[in-house]
Amino acid sequence: MNTLPKFVQENAQKATETLLPLKSKEKYEKEFQTFTAWQSKHKIFTINETVLLSYFQELSEKYTPTSLWTKYSLLKSTFIVKKKTDISNYNQLIYFLKVKSKGYKPKKSQVLTGDQVFEFIKRAPNDI
Repeated sequence: MNTLPKFVQENAQKATETLLPLKSKEKYEKEFQTFTAWQSKHKIFTINETVLLSYFQELSEKYTPTSLWTKYSLLKSTFIVKKKTDISNYNQLIYFLKVKSKGYKPKKSQVLTGDQVFEFIKRAPNDI
C-alpha cells in the first residue's frame, strides 16, 4: 500500500517522463522496443546480465562494435527510466563489448579536398 499523496506520485511520474533527451527520445524508445520484441520472441520475461549478454551476442553478428556501444547506451538510459534497472554494473556485458571493440578499425570515409570541391563547382553545368 502506497502512503504517498497522489500529487507526489503524479509529479514523480511527470519528472520521470522527461528523463530521456527530448530530441532523441524516439531513438531510445525504438531501441527499447526492439529489445522487448526480442524478449517476447524468446519468451524471456526478465532483464539481467545473462539475458543482455545473449541479446548483444546476437547483435554482434550483425552490427559493428561502435553500434553495439550505442545500443548499450540507449538501453542503459531507458532501463533506468522504464524498468528502474541499472545495467552499468553488468561487468561481463561491458567486458564483452570491450572485447568486441578490441582491434576494430572503423572505415574512413573519403573526403573531397578543397581543390576538388572548387574544381567540381567550376566544371559543373549551370543549367538544370
